[in-house]
Amino acid sequence: MMKIYVLILGLALGMWSCDDFLTVRPKSDILESDLFATSVGVEDALYGVYAKLGQSALYGEDMTWGVVDLMAQYFLLNTNHGSDRYAVAQFSHENTDARARYGAMWIQMYQTIGYTNNLINALSAKDENSMRYYSIYLGEALGVRAFLHFDLVRLFAPHVAREPEARGIPYVRQWTPLVTSFSTVAEVYASVIKDLKESERFLTKGMEKMDGGNDFTNTPLIHFNLYACQATLARVYWMKEDMDSAAIYARKVIESEKFQLAQPTEIKELTAQIIAKKEGIWGIYNNQLTETYQKVFYGIFKTGLDGTLYPNALYTLFDDLYPSGVDVGNEMRVGWIRKKTGDAEAKDYFMKLLLESNMTASLLDYGGGIAGINMIRLPEMYLIMAEALLEKDPDLARDYFDTFIASRGLNKFKDRGKALTQDDINRERKKEFFGEGQEFYNMKRQMREVYLTATSPYTLLTGTEELYTLLIPDSEFEYRYDDEEESDIN
Repeated sequence: MMKIYVLILGLALGMWSCDDFLTVRPKSDILESDLFATSVGVEDALYGVYAKLGQSALYGEDMTWGVVDLMAQYFLLNTNHGSDRYAVAQFSHENTDARARYGAMWIQMYQTIGYTNNLINALSAKDENSMRYYSIYLGEALGVRAFLHFDLVRLFAPHVAREPEARGIPYVRQWTPLVTSFSTVAEVYASVIKDLKESERFLTKGMEKMDGGNDFTNTPLIHFNLYACQATLARVYWMKEDMDSAAIYARKVIESEKFQLAQPTEIKELTAQIIAKKEGIWGIYNNQLTETYQKVFYGIFKTGLDGTLYPNALYTLFDDLYPSGVDVGNEMRVGWIRKKTGDAEAKDYFMKLLLESNMTASLLDYGGGIAGINMIRLPEMYLIMAEALLEKDPDLARDYFDTFIASRGLNKFKDRGKALTQDDINRERKKEFFGEGQEFYNMKRQMREVYLTATSPYTLLTGTEELYTLLIPDSEFEYRYDDEEESDIN
C-alpha cells in the first residue's frame, strides 16, 4: 500500500508527470524495453495509468460530477460558476467554453488509452510465463482500455440501441501516431465487449496465481479486478439494452459474495473521500481532492461571487429527491445533502463526496478507508437485476430492489404491498449515483426530457440524439480530409 501512496503522490505533486513516466518511446526503445522488462516496471506503468484516471479532466471531476453530472441537473447552476460549467449544464454544446471542456476530456481519455496500449502491446510481445502476474497485468490493461472507450462512445456518439450504424469514435488499439479510423457505434460496443471478455479471461486465469503477498495483488479495490470487469460488462449490456446479458454479469458480481451492501447507519459517509469499504468494486486512489471539494462543494476559499455548487434537491419540479416518512422509511441518503456542522447558514451543501472533518483539518483522516473515487459500486448491480427482471419475473425483480433500498433505510415494497415500476428504479438510480457521473447515461438511454435547473421558470428541453451527444473536438478531424463523412464535423 505504501508503494502505491508514494508513487501516486509523487505523480500528483509533480515529482514526475504521467506523460514523462509513460511516454517512453521518444527517449529510446531501450528505455521502453527496460521499463517493461520486470514486474516492477509493469506495475509502475499500471499505477501511472490509474493516477491519470484520477485527474480533473477525467474521473477526478469532469467524467463524474464535473461535466456529466452537470448535465444530469444535479446542481443549481448560474453564471457565477463559470461560463464553461454554465454552458455545459444548459446543454449549450456549441458554446466555445463548453467545447473546450469536452475537448480536454476527449484528449485526456485518448492519451490514457495510448498509455494503456503501450503496456498492452509490450505485454503481448512477452511470453505468458515471463511474469507471475502476467495475466493480471494484461487483464487489467485490456479492461481499462475497454472502460475508457465505452465512456467515450456513450458521451460522444448516439445511443447504440437507436442508431447502431451512426458514426461512433475511433477504437484505438495501438501505441502509434497513426490516425485510427472511426468505427460505428455498434462496432465500438462490439470491441468494448470483446476486450472486456478477454480481460475477464485473463483475470480469471490470473486469480489462480494470486497469493495476497504482494503490494500489487493485495489491494484489488484500486485495480480493474475480475469483478470490476464483470460489473462493467453488466453496465455495457445495460446501456446496450441487452438486459438478459446484463443480468448474467450483474448476478456474477452479486453472487460472488465478495461485496456487501452497507448498513443504513453507514450511508452518510459511505463515499466521503473514500472508496466505499463494503460496496466498492473498483475505485481510483486519489488523496488530492480535499482542496477541490473545499472550493467547489464546501464554500471555502471563495473569491468574489459564490461559485459553490449547491445541490438540486428535487427529483422532479415537485418531489424531494430524498423523501422520508412513516410509509417510505428513514431515508439515510438525505445526509448527503445537509447544512454545515455548527453553521447557522440556511443553505444545504452537497456532502456526499467529502468528509466534513477534513474540510478544516490540517491533517487529513480517511477513517481507515482508501482515499479515492468510486468507479463502480455494488448497488448498481442490484438495480440492473431489478430492471432486467422487471417484466420476466416481477417478484424477483422486487426482491433485488427491496434488498437494496432496505440498506438505505427504506421500507421494502413487498412489505408495503407495492408493485415495482421502471419509474421506481429510475428514482433510485437518480438518488444513489449523485456525484458519480451515472445518471446522465440513464437519461440518454430513455431519451428523457430535461428540466434545466438554472432557469426560472424552469426550461424544458425535449430529448433528442443531438441533445445527448457531446461534440467531438475539431482537432480530431484535422488529418481526416480524405474522408468526407469524418470531416463533416458534427
